[in-house]
Amino acid sequence: MKSLLLLLALAAPGTLVVACRATPAEKPQEVEPELRRVHRKDGATGRVVHSWSVLVYPDGHSERHGKEERWYANGARLSLAEFDHGQQVGVFSRWYENGQRQAESSFDPDGQITPMTFWHPNGKVSGRGSARRGVREGYWNFWFRDGLPRERGGYAEGARSGLWTLYHEGGGIAAEGRFESGERVGPWQHFDVGERPEQPR
Repeated sequence: MKSLLLLLALAAPGTLVVACRATPAEKPQEVEPELRRVHRKDGATGRVVHSWSVLVYPDGHSERHGKEERWYANGARLSLAEFDHGQQVGVFSRWYENGQRQAESSFDPDGQITPMTFWHPNGKVSGRGSARRGVREGYWNFWFRDGLPRERGGYAEGARSGLWTLYHEGGGIAAEGRFESGERVGPWQHFDVGERPEQPR
C-alpha cells in the first residue's frame, strides 16, 4: 500500500495509475518418468531370453528399475536380479541350464558386507565368502567338486590379498603364500602330496 501511495504522489497530473496485484509464477509441473518393460528374444527360437524394466525420464536418460530376468534358449531360467533407480539391490541369483543353483549374492543399498555363494553343477558348494555390492571382500573358501578344500584366503576390493592356502585335489596342502592386489608376492612354499607344511620343499 505504501508503494502505491508513493507512486500516486509521483505521478504527473492527469496520469492514470492502475494498481495490479502481482501473481506468483506458476511452478512447472513435474513430469513423472515412464516405466517401460524391455524384452530381447533369441534369434533362433524366438523365446524371450532377457527382460528388464527401465525408467525413462523426459530428458531422455533412463535407468534400470525393477526386476531383470534372463533365460537360456530352452526356456530355463538363467538369472534374476533387482534394481532400484539404477542401483542393484536385493538378492541376485543365477542357475545352471539344468536348474541347479550356480550363484547367489546379496546387494545392500548402503554398501554393507553381504554373503556370496557359488555352487558346482552337482550341487556342492564351490565357493563361499563375503562381498560388497557384488565385489569379493574379506575371507573366502573354495572347494573341489567332491567337497574337499581347494583354496582359501582373503580379498580386498575384488583382488586376492594376504595369506592364501592352496590344496591338492586329493587332499593336503599344495602351497602357501601371499597376494597383493591379486598378484603373488614374496616366497611361496610348495608341498608334494602327503607332505606336511612344516616340511617345505
